[in-house]
Amino acid sequence: MANMGKNNKTAADKQQNERRIRANDREYNTQFKYANNYIKTSKYSILTFLPLNLLEQFQRLANFYFLCLLILQLIPAISSLTPVTTAIPLIGVLMLTAIKDAYDDFQRHMSDSQVNNRGSKTLRHGKLVDERWSGVQVGDIIRMDNDQFVAADILLLSSSEPNGLCFIETAELDGETNLKCKQCLVETAVMGDQEDLLWKFNGEIVCEPPNNLLNKFEGTLAWKNQRYPLDNDKILLRGCIIRNTQWCYGVVIFAGKDTKLMQNSGKTKFKRTTIDRLLNFIIIGIVFFLLSICGFCTIASAIWEAIVGYKFQIYLPWENIIPKDYLQGATIIGCLVFFSYAIVLNTVVPISLYVSVEVIRFAQSFLINWDEKMYYEKTKTHAKARTTTLNEELGQIQYIFSDKTGTLTQNIMTFNKCSIAGRAYGDVIDLRTGEAVELSEPTTYDQKNTSLLINAEEPSGRSTPQSGSAPAVSYATNTGASAGSNTTLKAASSTSNDYQLQLPQQTHQPYQPQPPQQSVSSTFNNSHLSSSSSVTLAAAAAAAATTTTNTTKKHHPSLHVRFSPHDNSHETRTVTTAMSRSPSVTPTTTTTSHYFTTTANNKGNYNGNNNNKNNPKDSTTLLLLDNTTTTSTTTTLSTTTEPPSGSNAQGVHVTEPVDFSFNPEYEPEFRWYDQGLLDAVRSDEEHAHSFFRLLALCHTVMPEEKNGRLEYQAQSPDEAALVSAARNFGFVFKSRAPNSITIDVMGRTEEYELLSILDFNNVRKRMSVILRRNNSILLYCKGADNVIYDRLGTNQQDLKTRTQEHLNKFAGEGLRTLVLAERRLTKEFFDSWLLRQREAALSIDGTREDKLGAIYDEIECDMQLIGVTAIEDKLQDGVPQTIA
Repeated sequence: MANMGKNNKTAADKQQNERRIRANDREYNTQFKYANNYIKTSKYSILTFLPLNLLEQFQRLANFYFLCLLILQLIPAISSLTPVTTAIPLIGVLMLTAIKDAYDDFQRHMSDSQVNNRGSKTLRHGKLVDERWSGVQVGDIIRMDNDQFVAADILLLSSSEPNGLCFIETAELDGETNLKCKQCLVETAVMGDQEDLLWKFNGEIVCEPPNNLLNKFEGTLAWKNQRYPLDNDKILLRGCIIRNTQWCYGVVIFAGKDTKLMQNSGKTKFKRTTIDRLLNFIIIGIVFFLLSICGFCTIASAIWEAIVGYKFQIYLPWENIIPKDYLQGATIIGCLVFFSYAIVLNTVVPISLYVSVEVIRFAQSFLINWDEKMYYEKTKTHAKARTTTLNEELGQIQYIFSDKTGTLTQNIMTFNKCSIAGRAYGDVIDLRTGEAVELSEPTTYDQKNTSLLINAEEPSGRSTPQSGSAPAVSYATNTGASAGSNTTLKAASSTSNDYQLQLPQQTHQPYQPQPPQQSVSSTFNNSHLSSSSSVTLAAAAAAAATTTTNTTKKHHPSLHVRFSPHDNSHETRTVTTAMSRSPSVTPTTTTTSHYFTTTANNKGNYNGNNNNKNNPKDSTTLLLLDNTTTTSTTTTLSTTTEPPSGSNAQGVHVTEPVDFSFNPEYEPEFRWYDQGLLDAVRSDEEHAHSFFRLLALCHTVMPEEKNGRLEYQAQSPDEAALVSAARNFGFVFKSRAPNSITIDVMGRTEEYELLSILDFNNVRKRMSVILRRNNSILLYCKGADNVIYDRLGTNQQDLKTRTQEHLNKFAGEGLRTLVLAERRLTKEFFDSWLLRQREAALSIDGTREDKLGAIYDEIECDMQLIGVTAIEDKLQDGVPQTIA
């Protein structure tokens, strides 16, 4: 008997540390009494509703106070009021709250019923049968189709995708909308959707017990005399949605309350709002006030009875329980009077307050459900108040604990800059000054009906801007104009950042010609701001990109804008533009300056002729002067001006975007402005090739063909941006198999044998791949700068210093950086390392991650620094204002 008890205890301890499952064997799995797939999130049942709900309600101090008051009123010696006066309001409050709580819990019951009755397809005796979710058990093999929820935590066995891949969406679990890729074992993927083979599958799974860690799983699969390591990449969790995968099969590992989703949900608790806590605090104050009044009345009554009342017993006789001694009798009467006054003054505590709060909450829940401003058009989903007790907590935010990527940022990653072998690439150069500038707007434009707007701040006082300051220039669509028409000025709103020209109230002063420059200058004289007649200057900077004059010299024009405030002091700001297509131009060759006078009215029409000579005060003068010669041109500005590829939204004349059209796999939306990097790649510069090879090989991205176009599915937008950059520079990631990766390098196919993937996690802060090609074994690694720098080999100090300078510069610009490194391995070292790695991967004692980390450290060392990537992820609109 003792041995039997000891064996049972050992089995129980073992079950707490691990879980054993045999596929397609319910009889074997039943002995462990694993949870079924039925879930319950409701709080009450018919039998438990009344006692549990009353217990929760009497945790409110006001309810508890009135319950105590009701008990006191049942004592005739101290109560002068009937208990009904307190019982009816209290019962009314309790009933109203109970009805509301019952409604909320009924909604939970309905949701549970809907989930438990969802349909699934379970394998039974070699055939698929329909099964409710609640009927699924541990060890069952089920089929899941595209766009379906996963019924339980499942080990993926096979799928319709090549190489056993399966794409899932985990928004219900972690809020992330990007697709994640799972991949089954190669040995089980061959079963496909052959139901007879799947029914014969009898693999035994040993794994960790149920827990709430969404990103961690350790286990092994024993099948056909072999053991295979299982990790989180092979597990589909309950609550996921199958995406872009026609079908997949898996064996249930955790069901119902044991699933990671339910382990994170926890037990439904009675939640208190800030108002509830505030009301309790107020009630405590009111009760203390009431007690102080009752105490004062008690003392006063005792004194009166001892001095006066004792002598009037013939008229007001004392009760029989009161001692005849006047001091003792007065004391007893005073104590009884205390409770009597508490009953008489009970209305000091407002029982109707809770009734009002509950009614308001109940009504607000319906208003939330009907609110059109919280309607999501894409999915046609209304807001839904799942509980009526927490409405007032919405928007009551004191602290924000948030991750950055995708929450505070747009989660749209772009390859912005890089550093290779100590040389930085990616700066956008202003051709006027030779200095680097930042592009604050996208450089993709509508190809028609695009106008150029000058944006500037109003000159303040008499101050003169610093040299180089300029009004911002942006492109805006002008749907009201056509090519060849006169320039139209659109009225600017009060919230617009566009600089608004005020019609001058006095005649302009003569223009003072500037010394010859490589620019076209335009001067607005004696103009100032007015709310009565303001217009937005459109297409003003596009006037002289290419003019037909007696001079054939080509140049990039700059536009000098001179503002004359009230005191006629001159303030000049310069903005440069480059136009790839000239507006219509009427040339006039002369040795003197020509004024191009335009009129503007309150409707915003801007005409290219001076037909308002009788009213010079209502005109604005624009001079376009070719400073390379003494030739000036009178022009008619056209509203339809296509922005150049080399001009950004700030109006700065920058280098042209690099032309990647030589690459048949390039992405037209990709923008890069540093020709030097492409030149290094096309000249077979070794470091540049190593840089982009690493980007094309070291990742977990999956390629797929859609409508004849190669597209990438990435778990991380960072990886997608890096693989996309490599693709545009001629290093195209083509395909992935369980044991190989194929890329296309400048038109030549290269296939690498994939020997091992050293996964990224938050502790390691890096990932690596080990590849073999032509008997050469390479390790490619990318990760955080502090982690990679500690693992670099010697004799790289100069390179590390220069690269660190670039890292600091990129980080200062708010870019996300990764450091790239590589190492060449010998076959003997790798083979011995691989044996230790496989042994550590089969561990299921909870130390697998630590063991693998130590093994990875052995090989991720003495690496050679390649370079740094810098990715831009812009903040969401309104984030700075929200945080401020």
